[in-house]
Amino acid sequence: MPIQVPLTDHTFDLYAMLATVTDRTRLIFVCNPNNPTSTVVGPDALARFVEAVPAHILIAIDEAYV
Repeated sequence: MPIQVPLTDHTFDLYAMLATVTDRTRLIFVCNPNNPTSTVVGPDALARFVEAVPAHILIAIDEAYV
């Protein structure tokens, strides 16, 4: 079942995304940025997020607009 986490100040709330992770979570999909005129999550913040996600969860990061 998809879970959407709203943007905060036009950017991802990575901590809110982590808070939604359960034992049933299998995939986290991040579009960074989510459109051509949106804000970009910095590489350090994104790396910390990836490190905090449990190892069994696949993380897909779409950076087509970077």
